Amino acid sequence: MRIPTYYLTVLLLSFSFECLAVKQIAIFSGQGNEYAKQMLVHATTIAFKPAKVVPIPIAEEKCDKKLSHIGTHSDLIITMGHDAFQRALHCTQQTPILASYIHHNVYHQLKEAHQPNTSRQIAALFLDPKIGSQYDLIEAVGKEMGFKPKLGILLSPLNQRLIPIIKKQADKRSLECLFVTVQSGEDPVQAWNGLLKQTNILLAIPDPKILNQHNARGMLLMAQRHRIPVIAYSKSFVNIGALAALYSTKKHITSEIIRLMHQYQAGEGFHFHGNYFSNQYTIAFNFHTGLVLGGDIKQKSQITQHLEWYEAS
Repeated sequence: MRIPTYYLTVLLLSFSFECLAVKQIAIFSGQGNEYAKQMLVHATTIAFKPAKVVPIPIAEEKCDKKLSHIGTHSDLIITMGHDAFQRALHCTQQTPILASYIHHNVYHQLKEAHQPNTSRQIAALFLDPKIGSQYDLIEAVGKEMGFKPKLGILLSPLNQRLIPIIKKQADKRSLECLFVTVQSGEDPVQAWNGLLKQTNILLAIPDPKILNQHNARGMLLMAQRHRIPVIAYSKSFVNIGALAALYSTKKHITSEIIRLMHQYQAGEGFHFHGNYFSNQYTIAFNFHTGLVLGGDIKQKSQITQHLEWYEAS
């Protein structure tokens, strides 16, 4: 019987933390994370035994004495979501933080706004997929649909710091990549339409100024009309028309948090001030969109067979 990665990780690491100096871990969670919080509390309680794990739901108030007291007297704060990370920065001063369930651009915005030059130990496990893994998926789609990817990426000034990272990975693969930045006041839909005419596949990255709940359905429909596949970062976009999405589940993220903390305690590569991405993903695929685009993809395995790192979940 195959043991799921999440349970195997927690089980193995439960033997690794018994003699560690960590006495208390605070988990700050924002709204809408109840199931994920329960999973993380359960996993950390097992893995860090006998350390005390204290879950703290974040209310709307800016800060309170209980939040500050528990955070200050903990050895580590794990935050879930951007509001929880913001509150931890505001209410505590020195306790190390591992931010999770947060996108790359939001993390850097909050960190620079609250503690831009601090020596405080802060690290992040991003919701964003690794660029390299996204490129793997893009190339796999290209192979199955019979084209060499000419990639288009639309972004706002919020994500300018990503351009060198994305470009470096593209250059390694000789992947043609076109960036278009939508400045404040410009229409992202119009820019999207222009990009569709210059590329044959688009990568959507987390950016509320570009693809959001108000315009996503219309922009994805526009891509279908141009027969341009869109690779996204969330299953919700696949449900409304993106061809595919690469993303991490709550179980993936929980086991990744435990793994990173194990590396940190064991001195095996993890360090605070670092940025981390999950090594575990699943893929959502919209077969109807594939048909509309003229592809002959009937099973997800037609795509995943090209991905050496993919493990069905």
